[in-house]
Amino acid sequence: MNRFRILPRGQPFCCAAALLGLLVGPAALGDDIPPIDTLSASGLPCGGAEMSWQTPFFEVGQGSQPSATYAFRYASIPITEGNWAGATVFSGDVPPVGVAFGATITLDLWVMAYSDGTTIYWDRAYLRGWLTVQLETQRLLPVGYGLRNEPIQFSIYRKSDNQYMEGGTSYTNSYGMAEYTSGDLTDLVECEMFTFKAYWAGHSIGLSQGSIMVSTGDREDSRDMYLCEGTQPVLTNMWNHWGGMYAGTLPSTQGAVQFQFTVPTEALATDTTVMLQPAASVPGNTGMNPGVPGASFAFQLEPLVYPLQRPIAISMLYPPGLMSSPYGVGESSLRGYWYNPALMRWELLDIGPRKLSREAHVITFQTDRFGLFAIAAESDPDHDGLGLIEEAELGTHPSVDDTDGDTVSDGDELWFTRGDPLDALKMSEADQHGTGQGLPGGSIYIACKIIEPTRESPVSNSVNIEIEPMALGDLNCDCSINGFDIEPFVFALLRGEEDYQQEYPDCDFWLADCNVDGSVNGFDIDKFVQILIGG
Repeated sequence: MNRFRILPRGQPFCCAAALLGLLVGPAALGDDIPPIDTLSASGLPCGGAEMSWQTPFFEVGQGSQPSATYAFRYASIPITEGNWAGATVFSGDVPPVGVAFGATITLDLWVMAYSDGTTIYWDRAYLRGWLTVQLETQRLLPVGYGLRNEPIQFSIYRKSDNQYMEGGTSYTNSYGMAEYTSGDLTDLVECEMFTFKAYWAGHSIGLSQGSIMVSTGDREDSRDMYLCEGTQPVLTNMWNHWGGMYAGTLPSTQGAVQFQFTVPTEALATDTTVMLQPAASVPGNTGMNPGVPGASFAFQLEPLVYPLQRPIAISMLYPPGLMSSPYGVGESSLRGYWYNPALMRWELLDIGPRKLSREAHVITFQTDRFGLFAIAAESDPDHDGLGLIEEAELGTHPSVDDTDGDTVSDGDELWFTRGDPLDALKMSEADQHGTGQGLPGGSIYIACKIIEPTRESPVSNSVNIEIEPMALGDLNCDCSINGFDIEPFVFALLRGEEDYQQEYPDCDFWLADCNVDGSVNGFDIDKFVQILIGG
């Protein structure tokens, strides 16, 4: 901890070590790194300060490495761009820049046959588009969340002649999802292929309470799918294989489960019929992950003639009611299982990466088998979206949905706001906080910048706070005066300032001037003893 001596004659303050190594080579002011404009601070005992701020999002420069840090400085007057260089650097416990690196916007389209919950309309289509922003963080883990209130334009074309059929614009909800339902698109019993498109016009977007990230252009996605004239009851769920996407619904105790199968053209040895139906009976949880009580819902997938030659990708839009069932379902622990009848146990479907969108309530997995399948998750008694085993691994409370009491549930902090469920001051990914040490007593101004090796942000807002001065006699700099200060006091008395600062580089030699006469000598001993015994 860096220390500053309290000087009686208006002498200049001594500079402490640079914050986190601070500058690495020359830095240039960069317009593409917005300034931090949310800095707040309060004084702590023993020359310390507690700071809170939000990191703005910004694009990483060409060839730049994620090595930015926060640089904090203080002065006796408000800090501006003009006097930043003359302000004093101070050290502290400050996190690295964690959210300011590289934002990528994606648009994903999902298409299925329209269902009203009891009947599938094979000649109509139900479209969903998800608009999300992914952030590459210094923790090397991408995080993302949906962009709300953004217009998605949906268009439908007949594949054979590229004839425009219909379309419309919908706005994304809080999860970044927009929906569109088509009218009757075909009168052909033998089916037609259609192309479905989703488009978003790129523009500058405000993220996380005013922080700005400029989009890199338009986004679009498209899917092809066969539609046929006619309707089917949802419990039949049979299709002839041509290659493409097929959709329908399954009942569950919490509501209809919508599904989508993506079948590669050569998945089956020849065209055949595949049947999907609810499971008549579901075995227990043998073979499922720890903490999983059993299937959340199950289904039977059977061929009538031929086995699979290549995997089928299955996407399940499971009902949100699963979370509010009696014991709750930890959505982030959802997995796909296949029942092995020979071993009489469940096996994880692991031939392809599991994809889970809690925002959209969709789980995707692959299978190269037929038979009994289940979607299952850990119990979630507090209904925060995290399973019991997950809560144990994270250290969150299994029966309290908001462990740190910041009004955002544990699951939402991990999935949506990207905060920390154990840190009440970090409700979102942009929220940061840290402490500074080695500050002089009295009224000071604090400001900060984001520093990269070749550029830096403009100076932040300047905050005025009152700092409690460091105590005379605290020669080991632990913010308390006791017997552990005797040895460093004697060292300062006998060896002088240069040797003391080498031995105690984060302390202040002049805290040994206990009688405040501008010198450290034998006349300070009596006063030091008085301070030590509480006099």
